[in-house]
Amino acid sequence: MEKEDLLVKSRGAAPPLIFLVTIFLQIITIFLQRLKKRRSSSAEQNQLREQIKELVREAESFSNPSTFAQAAKLRRMAAAKEKELLKISKPALRFSGKCRNSKAWLPNLLY
Repeated sequence: MEKEDLLVKSRGAAPPLIFLVTIFLQIITIFLQRLKKRRSSSAEQNQLREQIKELVREAESFSNPSTFAQAAKLRRMAAAKEKELLKISKPALRFSGKCRNSKAWLPNLLY
């Protein structure tokens, strides 16, 4: 009996603490990787938004019937840029749906 008590007392809290620290560090690295991806994509998204605003402004400046074709072309270009912006932003939305279906559920808890 005394030997068993000594074994239980000698284990201490080190193994569970090491396990928790390891899990915590893994979660932090995954979070930082996703944050880095989000920042790089947000710079690209901001650039696309600026291009869209500029195209819409240019299209609005053409108000004559003779410049209607140019305005329509600029509006189509702006619509294409908006679709591209949606394609860029969709992958970020897909991660939220994978939480239940994925085997790697731990990284998906962050989002």
